[in-house]
Amino acid sequence: AKDALEVWATSWRKAAPDLRGMGDGCSDEGVPITALLLDLKIQGGSTGNTWTDLTRLGVEENCLTYVRWRNCFSGTELDLGDWWHDAKVAVNEYSSVADLLKSHLFGDGAYDLLQSPLKSRLNGFPHTFFHISEGYLRTMVQQNFMFARKVEKGITVTMNDGSTKSLSEVLPGLWETVDWEQSGLL
Repeated sequence: AKDALEVWATSWRKAAPDLRGMGDGCSDEGVPITALLLDLKIQGGSTGNTWTDLTRLGVEENCLTYVRWRNCFSGTELDLGDWWHDAKVAVNEYSSVADLLKSHLFGDGAYDLLQSPLKSRLNGFPHTFFHISEGYLRTMVQQNFMFARKVEKGITVTMNDGSTKSLSEVLPGLWETVDWEQSGLL
């Protein structure tokens, strides 16, 4: 595992040199996959094709955990179109926006957006759900997500008729609508 972590971290630093000092991205997926591929290579079983090797190892291209980062679902039915949030952040972080503009327009360009409060508020963390619409939750279920990150305790679901219910009241009924054979999860 230590060797896999080192291989993965070295690759990450080469792939994202602009993110020095930031947390390593997707390590919860990347490190275990790297460990599997590294072991296959050490055992002499690698084909040299990552996708072929992962398939042979039984790894499927299927993520059952929903997590939403800003713009990651743009253009899909899971797009939240959160422009209002972005506008509020820009207003609330006016000093950061001003510093960024001054640095790039009139200064040396040394303002580090990736370390700024603006970056953190816009996309520093996955989206947190405090409430969710019935339609959006239905779409998540229909897309075969079985788990979701950043769902707050006590989340409310706004039903299509405007009423609100708890997640535990709504979700079991949505799961009953899943065609498990078609989903590929059985």
